[in-house]
Amino acid sequence: MLKLLSKLLGRDLTAPPEPPVEEDENLSDAQILKEYFSASTQAKQALRRFLTLITAQLGTEESQRLTKLVISHLGRGDTTSEAIESGILDDEGQRRGKWVLLQVDWKATEEVEWQANELLTVAGINETWHLQGGTRTTVPRALLEFSSWVKPRGRPFASSRLRKRCVLRTADVGGKIGRDCSNGEGSWSES
Repeated sequence: MLKLLSKLLGRDLTAPPEPPVEEDENLSDAQILKEYFSASTQAKQALRRFLTLITAQLGTEESQRLTKLVISHLGRGDTTSEAIESGILDDEGQRRGKWVLLQVDWKATEEVEWQANELLTVAGINETWHLQGGTRTTVPRALLEFSSWVKPRGRPFASSRLRKRCVLRTADVGGKIGRDCSNGEGSWSES
């Protein structure tokens, strides 16, 4: 039956159909980045509002400076998270006493204490936090310790989600790493 139908239609119906051929669109790399991988106007506006919100405690001048700096890092192909990381964490970004974001290598516990105290300065807390476990403590544990210490002082820096699963932005890996919070190996249990 198929052979007869194939002869009538003039083609082989037993072979799979060939996909339709579309015209080739020759786009440059810059066009591809701009069209498919650049932040939209709405994303840029939302990023500005977000930055204004998280930098409000720094004062108008510093807030505007950091916002402009982050937006300037939002080029073709850059994501908003890359722009925040580059803008706030580079040499031109945060200044002493005006921090809004920690940058901690997941193995460098000694970096947590001084950066956490920078956040305390901005939050208006005149006390200094000291890491109880020393450098033997893991970074997730140190962050949770800081959060527990600062919470009764009216400024919770970590949510209950952090207590269940720590997600750290790391310099040496360059991405997000999920790690259960305890001694760095097992799971966290609240007491």
